[in-house]
Amino acid sequence: MVFSDFITFLEKLTKKTNCKNVYYCLPHERLSEGLGVIQNERDYKEFLNVGNGSQQKRINVSIDQYNEPIFDWINEENHDEYDSVVEDEDEVDDSTFSSAI
Repeated sequence: MVFSDFITFLEKLTKKTNCKNVYYCLPHERLSEGLGVIQNERDYKEFLNVGNGSQQKRINVSIDQYNEPIFDWINEENHDEYDSVVEDEDEVDDSTFSSAI
């Protein structure tokens, strides 16, 4: 199956006429670190290689039907996660560590 056939298959499966934003997530990876996009034949071949290389021979595929800026959302999520870690470190009570010594 080639990329265009894959897109046609997804459109029939989902009953949608526009499957332009197709993504997959690498097995055992967080979405923010393992998200891949399938936009052309090269991306499709990489997706197949990842799927064939996994133990289960399965990989999740997502179709963004609302044209959401998913990579922007992931970048914001990563930034928020970093900020919360920094805030948590600032809230640590140093007296807890000094009494343990």
